[in-house]
Amino acid sequence: HFAFSSAWVNNPPFGFATQIQQGWSEATQAVLLAANIGEGPFRSGSGIYASGSALASTFDAHALNPIRLVSATVPKDAGRKVAPSPLPSWRRQRSWNPSEERAAGSGADGNDFSHGGESLGSDLCTVELLPSVVFQAPCAPLAMGAKAKDGANYTLIDGDLRCEISLSHFELSTSEVGHVPVAVAFSKVIHFPATVDAVSYKGCILLRCSDFPECAVDFHWSDLGKLGSATIQSSWSTSGGTSETPRRVIPLFGGLEEAGPTSQVVARKVSEFRLAQASANITSLRTSNVPDTGRMSTLNFGFITVNVEAGRGTVH
Repeated sequence: HFAFSSAWVNNPPFGFATQIQQGWSEATQAVLLAANIGEGPFRSGSGIYASGSALASTFDAHALNPIRLVSATVPKDAGRKVAPSPLPSWRRQRSWNPSEERAAGSGADGNDFSHGGESLGSDLCTVELLPSVVFQAPCAPLAMGAKAKDGANYTLIDGDLRCEISLSHFELSTSEVGHVPVAVAFSKVIHFPATVDAVSYKGCILLRCSDFPECAVDFHWSDLGKLGSATIQSSWSTSGGTSETPRRVIPLFGGLEEAGPTSQVVARKVSEFRLAQASANITSLRTSNVPDTGRMSTLNFGFITVNVEAGRGTVH
């Protein structure tokens, strides 16, 4: 059981407070009571979670100074403890050497994007997580129109990170003309503002790019649209493969739910989250969404993993 107070800065479409809170509870199978400072939509989002289920939460994407009190009855036993598990069947089929894969890639950077078995190459997006945290990452616009109804497969590689994405169906939202739905993958060592150590930051996310190929924080809360079944299978290199690894991998799944004339931003629980230690230095992940129905659409879907690179940073 954990209590967490914060002044978490929301940065949609890359993530927001309740999404991170719920994802951490899912990854660790823990009970979490999280209270954000609530200074407007930038720092809104609090909740109580048990093994990834939101027992009570509040998030207001519009109020300037929201004050909320939530309560819930939590279990004494949070559930199973997360530990490295045997390699799942989808990864037993082959062993992956990141350096060999990069050399054999379809592009100069070893990045490729496939749709219907055809290799189409990939783009580079400029990702602005925060005004002071900007980097380039491989990305691929999601198939639209008739192709999207047939489903699509995407593969993106950045450094030691490989992401394989499978979509069964996708209907583009028309809420924001000019915004492009993309899959983006990144494996970077970065500095967050006012931190001492550098951070190894990896992720694979489906999101809506505000000004493709530049993807920046967008408080219009633009949704992707309606997703059918979506699965992400990913692998990356780790040093040592310790039991602490699962605590640093967070699933992300956000949605917009129509509520009368407005839409409510909600954190959602993934349908599948399996982490495995493929070998002493390779971690594998498989996560799946819950298909959109009714008034629900997808804001983003994916995962991030964060590890402090001790001794590699300076205060910024």
